[in-house]
Amino acid sequence: MKIRIFCFWLLFTPLVGMANTPYMKLGYGIYVGGLHIGNIETHLFVHSDNTYEFNGYARTTGFTDFLARLLAVSTSSGDITDDGFYQWNRHTNTSTARFGDNYSILVRNPDGTTKLTRYPDRNEINLQDLQDNPLATANDPMATFLNMMVQIGKIGTCSQDVIIVANHFLYRMNTLKSYEMSIDETNYNVAHGTTLACDLYFTRLDKEKNLSAYKKLDGAGDGEEKPPTIFFKKMANIPYALPVLVRAKERRFGAFRMHLQYVKYQDTVLQAKKWDIELVLTEQDIQTLQQTRNTLTE
Repeated sequence: MKIRIFCFWLLFTPLVGMANTPYMKLGYGIYVGGLHIGNIETHLFVHSDNTYEFNGYARTTGFTDFLARLLAVSTSSGDITDDGFYQWNRHTNTSTARFGDNYSILVRNPDGTTKLTRYPDRNEINLQDLQDNPLATANDPMATFLNMMVQIGKIGTCSQDVIIVANHFLYRMNTLKSYEMSIDETNYNVAHGTTLACDLYFTRLDKEKNLSAYKKLDGAGDGEEKPPTIFFKKMANIPYALPVLVRAKERRFGAFRMHLQYVKYQDTVLQAKKWDIELVLTEQDIQTLQQTRNTLTE
């Protein structure tokens, strides 16, 4: 499911419950062609020893849940540098759906190289045999987006050119274009007004296949493509520039939107009128994903 690549997963530790209080919590609603197809919730934990954990939870809703039933947990953990950026050490992704189960682990070695373990291992291509071995310097996508939030908050730009592992696929991601754009007030989002928009460009490295299903939002022809755009905005007393909206137009399913609908940072709480969810994943969902991971690694 290509759309899930952009929901970070921005957005998505071992599988854990959600009893501890996060340093920052974000909730997103996902809409395709105007239909609410799923939700994402992210929890950022910052510890006194300058380490962090970033957990993302996702699931489908409504008729999409009946057809696909996707549950996913993604995690990132590592260190926080002196200048406030996130240096990841370990990234995991576990998902279960009607179309298949996946579990992947990305680890940064002490020498700075990375190792990826995938279950099941599809053997589509030996990643180590790729030209210039891009896997050796691959990044955790969750930490990448955290660092974009920090970078925009500090210097007002979202310039990135990195190799990332999203789920069990390898991509080059760059943001060559950023610009100010205003978004309208809506019941589906906590933010409106001026934002910094960043166009994302993805190139699939582990297969001769790119994310070509997205085209221009302004109704351009089928042959013209427009990658997803993320809109960032600083809000209240939050030190980060938050990704408040992701949008694209998918050739098969139409307009894609991911709206920021819930924010909790220290004593600050922001909530859109359309967000009425206590937890995206229940403890039973977490147990289901744990069982999926155990089954795949047996």
